[in-house]
Amino acid sequence: MFDIIKKKLGQFVESLKISAVPAQKERPIATVSISTKFSNLVTTKAAITESDIDFNALETSFLEADIPYEVATLLITHIRGKLVGMELGKGNLEAAITCGIKDALAEILEPVKGFDLLERIFSSPSKPYKILFIGVNGTGKTTTIAKLAHLLKKNGRKVVLAACDTFRSGAIEQLGYHAEKIGVEMIRSKYNADPASVAFDAVKHAGALGADVVLIDTAGRQDTKVNLLDQLAKMERVIKPDLKVFVAEAISANSDVQVKQFSDKIRIDALILTKADCDSKGSIFALAGLGIPILYIGTGQAYSDLEKFEPAKVVGKIL
Repeated sequence: MFDIIKKKLGQFVESLKISAVPAQKERPIATVSISTKFSNLVTTKAAITESDIDFNALETSFLEADIPYEVATLLITHIRGKLVGMELGKGNLEAAITCGIKDALAEILEPVKGFDLLERIFSSPSKPYKILFIGVNGTGKTTTIAKLAHLLKKNGRKVVLAACDTFRSGAIEQLGYHAEKIGVEMIRSKYNADPASVAFDAVKHAGALGADVVLIDTAGRQDTKVNLLDQLAKMERVIKPDLKVFVAEAISANSDVQVKQFSDKIRIDALILTKADCDSKGSIFALAGLGIPILYIGTGQAYSDLEKFEPAKVVGKIL
């Protein structure tokens, strides 16, 4: 994952070189070929200066990795703050720069490190805990619900699924397939039924069963589908979900725009990112810029391929 941004940052770091010269005769870092081996380079510079690094080139690397301009500017600000003035002594320049960039990237992601969803569900005084899943078409929302259901069941929780996507052909059968495979109950109705009514019945049934949580699937929506967005708002009024989770693709260059569009209609409490096992570019930083907690990232097709979002782990896969 993160192949493009990893490649761009790697190229940037390898394009910097500082000569081993006396400290009193500092010279700017020169540009060299990507094949330069930094492991053999040391420096006697006391500290990195503003003129040593081409921050414009670094910003270009971020933009080429599909990171929005506003986010790229924020990243540069953090990285400049970490690198300029960094004391080097006699050491490896590549290691110093890489460490500084890692710290800066982590600073961007740390504020959106998600809360412990399992603990929140376990400790909630209201039962069942209701989670409404929303998103655009094709992001893997239904599969994500199945993964979370698997995780909850594995941790001893009783789960009920609500098949409230009564719009897309095959959606009810798809969720039913996962429910059977995982071994959890699912409440359904016929196609074109009122999704809010299905959700209400699912919550009522889950309460009678003594279930801990209801995971509510909804139809994939685009901002132009006004009627579907109105249905979503109605569902929120009827069932009053404890948590509203937007499922977004880590590989999409406009996931942050989609989240913003939905936020105009319904407040989004948390994100789950899918397809992070693909080349996810820099979209995760654009999503982090929204300030919404990221709970999990999907890393494959298996039910177990749902990882808790850990900024340090994500950054470690980039550099």
